[in-house]
Amino acid sequence: MTTSQLIAGRWVLPTVESNQDGTVRMHVSVSVDSADALADIPVEVGLSAAGQPLDLAEAPSSWYYLETLAITAVSDLAFANPAGADPDACTVTMQGESATFEVTVRPAEPEIPMV
Repeated sequence: MTTSQLIAGRWVLPTVESNQDGTVRMHVSVSVDSADALADIPVEVGLSAAGQPLDLAEAPSSWYYLETLAITAVSDLAFANPAGADPDACTVTMQGESATFEVTVRPAEPEIPMV
């Protein structure tokens, strides 16, 4: 399981959602103190599989925000993975600071039969 890390004073957690059809889909969550906190802060994300860097397949989504007791900024990303190798590391860079995370594909949710 991937553990969040502190980057530039913010908790960051990447999550790999799937690795199918030559594409790795993932999202990055960042703790923030307001819904516009990342508006002018570039956040770079790199992903590797079998030790090889993967190319970004789609532009990252704009940050969207989830608010409960805290505020979390989330961006969705997709990386080309023609070899289909499992992702193993994700590097996130923000305000000149970087952290590398060991990642695995999140297990698929079990299907619940509709009755």
